[in-house]
Amino acid sequence: MFDFLDILSYTKHMPVANTLVQTSAYRPYIRAADRFRIGRGWRPPHGFSFFPHITYTFHRCSTATTSRWPDGRTAAHQPGEPILIPPNTEVQIECTSVTELMYVHFTVDQNPLYDQMTGDKAFGIRKDPARLRLQPMPETVWGIPLSRSLPATCRDFVTTEFPRCVDLHLKNNALDREEANLLLANMLLRVVRAQQPLTPNEESRTPEQRIELAEIYADQNLHLGEGVAGMAAAAGLSRSYFSSLYRKVRGETAQDFLKALRLRRAQEFLRATDRRVADIARAVGYPECVAFTRMFRNQTGQSPTQWRRNAPL
Repeated sequence: MFDFLDILSYTKHMPVANTLVQTSAYRPYIRAADRFRIGRGWRPPHGFSFFPHITYTFHRCSTATTSRWPDGRTAAHQPGEPILIPPNTEVQIECTSVTELMYVHFTVDQNPLYDQMTGDKAFGIRKDPARLRLQPMPETVWGIPLSRSLPATCRDFVTTEFPRCVDLHLKNNALDREEANLLLANMLLRVVRAQQPLTPNEESRTPEQRIELAEIYADQNLHLGEGVAGMAAAAGLSRSYFSSLYRKVRGETAQDFLKALRLRRAQEFLRATDRRVADIARAVGYPECVAFTRMFRNQTGQSPTQWRRNAPL
């Protein structure tokens, strides 16, 4: 394992502006950003520790990754999928065949102390965290805890737009950097909206909203193995009515959605980690490894172990 700070010492960082910046929950401000390639000495098998920062961080690897969080839970991330890391949070990141890293440090709350800092190292909590005021946590800013993986409804958008956001900031032009901030605001808005509960007024929810809420719930709670019943409860409907509604709206059954989601998540774990097949089975909602292996073989024609051996990096 090596420290993310060691990697960052190879990169160039832009000085922070000498003026106060009006930031808010939905108008974030980028304090530092960069992209760079990993040398041969850091090729897999490897991982690194992302040490706590006082800012929020979007971090991206070009290949599949697995993040390990302070509470012991893990999350699998698709190639190029950014990871949103709250302040003062240390995350262990395991990568496969990483060739490029990107990151963005940003604030959502104005802090005059930032104006005295330059470079990424100033954002790290190392020796004297008391003198640096942390950014507020997600529960304070948006009223919800942010999930460890991007919600399915906004994952493609954020994964596509994040590199453009970094590149705009690195142009070091006032207009380009303002556009980067606006792009980050759009990404953040979509992430938060995808995870916020819908209006309490059940009558106001459209069928599409109910289905989307159920899919977000399934994506974030796959390890619970609740199946269609859990999705129906998240949508506020009976299981039978929800199943009928889902088929009508999506053109497939909710069970088909869950099966595809579990298979995709399992393949991400198999490709990105060395976790045991039994552990992966439980992580995607199968308490019994035999049932998981049967499903996997029916869908791919290979056992999980065979698929892992033959999977492209």
